[in-house]
Amino acid sequence: MSWLSVYKIIFMTELIIAELMLTSHYPKRQGIGYLAPLAIIMCYAVAALYPSQTVNTWFSSSIMFVLFFAVTVGGLTICYRVKFVNLLFCAVAAYTVQHIAYLLFSLVNVTLLDSQAFISLAYENTEISLSNIGGMVAFSIVLYSALYFVVYIVMQAILKPRVGNDSDLSFKSPVVIGFIGFALVADIIISDMFRYEENPSEFVQVLYCLLSILLCVALLCLQMSMIKSKDIEQEMKIISRLYEEQQKHFKIRKETIELINIKCHDFRHKIRSVGGERGVDKDAIDEMQRLISFYDAEIATGNKTVDIILTEKSLSCREKNIDFTCIVNGKILSFMKDGDLYALLGNILDNAVEAVDGIEDKEKRCINFIVEERQNAVCIREDNYFLGETPKMEDGLPLTTKGDTAYHGFGMKSIREIVIRYGGIMRIDTSKNIFQLSIVIFNRPAR
Repeated sequence: MSWLSVYKIIFMTELIIAELMLTSHYPKRQGIGYLAPLAIIMCYAVAALYPSQTVNTWFSSSIMFVLFFAVTVGGLTICYRVKFVNLLFCAVAAYTVQHIAYLLFSLVNVTLLDSQAFISLAYENTEISLSNIGGMVAFSIVLYSALYFVVYIVMQAILKPRVGNDSDLSFKSPVVIGFIGFALVADIIISDMFRYEENPSEFVQVLYCLLSILLCVALLCLQMSMIKSKDIEQEMKIISRLYEEQQKHFKIRKETIELINIKCHDFRHKIRSVGGERGVDKDAIDEMQRLISFYDAEIATGNKTVDIILTEKSLSCREKNIDFTCIVNGKILSFMKDGDLYALLGNILDNAVEAVDGIEDKEKRCINFIVEERQNAVCIREDNYFLGETPKMEDGLPLTTKGDTAYHGFGMKSIREIVIRYGGIMRIDTSKNIFQLSIVIFNRPAR
């Protein structure tokens, strides 16, 4: 048996562990109890049966490693119920992690072990014998295992939250094909071409290892940026869809509130008129008018759109026994589109109502909302109490406390998107269980 025969099994193990490290959270197929062993047996069978004697050039070595990679991807497909592109993307990241560990050990092998590690014997296709098992070779195996363990643990902590997520990684096909092709060339072919070079100097080997490590890190960073761009694209689609739904809601609420105001106004006068004619008790009439005024609570700010939004939220607060205080100059918001106004103010107040609604202390069931002008800038401020621990912040926004992060938490992102679009800034403070949102929009056209 040759050292290459052993290394084939070792390499397959490294690749499987790296891939499981990034994909283990994905939903499994039904019957995973027998599918997983079947996939593992398939991978190791290919590694064991691949003819070692044919691996004697960089090209034949590259073919072997590409085949091993393809087999592991097939194994992932057998085990996981997720889009193929997600598995392939994670598998490429896993191979890159494995290659970083390999390059780091190669660097140690060249600089500290005088190229006497077992991996050197594997590439020379040396037969295993008693003379080359002990000493430096045995030590290199221990060092090799320890180095891989450290690299894998570190990379898992860095990559798992980013690469191994449930988001849709359905990039455009040319992008995926181009990236995967480039990654495989960098991870496999270039490495094997250098490995089969005759007698490279130590300086060249060290330089190669360092540059290759940097290249692999760059590949992982590229994957992170691709995922980040995809996440942003998906978020913008969701925000856009929510925005459209809010516009429809705004039109319906606008018509409803206007109709209620008209009917309540007419009804109030008719009650007093009919009550007076029929001798109804004055206190009873006053009580009926008070009840009607509950739905006739129109707020006047100088901006019809703002009036409708605040009237709607005011009614909602009354129904929930929430004290809603607002001091709003709606005229200074006239430069904003109606849809943007509804999305901005609506999301701010909806979040506040939702946070306060769970509070039992009556003194803390309150929302304060101010819109004013300062030095030709629009200043919007909202504060309210909230229950529970102080929310964690990510990218300047509080993380949603709801379990389904795929569909919740976009209200704040929508607010920020609108603020930025109008040339403003936004600040959030959550200290002492008080949520404070401050917005300043500078680029308001002068009146």
